[in-house]
Amino acid sequence: MRTLELITTTVFSRIFRVRESTSDYGNAASSRRREFSAGSSLDQEDSPSIHHIWWQPPSVIRVEQRRGAELTCIEIVRADVVFKFVPQLKLLVTDALHDQGTVWERVDPPVGIVPLPTVHSVLRSSLVMSPSFLGEDWMVIEEGGSSVHTERPTRRVRARRLRSLDADQLNGVGDVWERGDECLCDIDQQLNIALRLVVLQQGEEIARTSVEILGVDADFPQDIFTIVPPPDTRVMTVVKWPEQDSAW
Repeated sequence: MRTLELITTTVFSRIFRVRESTSDYGNAASSRRREFSAGSSLDQEDSPSIHHIWWQPPSVIRVEQRRGAELTCIEIVRADVVFKFVPQLKLLVTDALHDQGTVWERVDPPVGIVPLPTVHSVLRSSLVMSPSFLGEDWMVIEEGGSSVHTERPTRRVRARRLRSLDADQLNGVGDVWERGDECLCDIDQQLNIALRLVVLQQGEEIARTSVEILGVDADFPQDIFTIVPPPDTRVMTVVKWPEQDSAW
């Protein structure tokens, strides 16, 4: 595989909201606990989450994250430079040392407040590149048969959590994907990535993600792995953490 481009859409059948409450115990400091409540049906007002990835293995990648039509984040990783742009904050974080004419602020670890992305972190954040059921707590069963998704042949697998989460554990889980006890997944037979993933909790669908567009070995535009922020963007340079030195 020379290049890979994919666009995924994620929706939630149940919208888990976090409610923080404060309890006082005598003169002791207040303790905060997180509680979760769930709507019982698809929330039509909640926009889908869209991820667009351009990957040139092994060390060059770009991902754009959107909430509906709104761009929320761009991450670019190259061998020579890393960028993370957050439009809502008008903030570009990078390890580039050259000045492009904007206001630069250098922040060294551990003061840096925004960790720089890596190829590994970008791929890991993709639900189709790193499905949630990969781990020793899950049993994966090949269901057999085949189907076609985005014009590519797939195989179906079903994964079941070996140990159910109790109420206290569920209250401590903030990621809806980690709350599921069963997953249905259609995996690309050649690329071995998930083209469609459905997460169930007690037999009820709570979330799903699917690849809407998939391109293999396409030629990318020359400027896809760079970024020019708007003029009013604050640019912050951050020194790489030691564990980010490798391409992965």
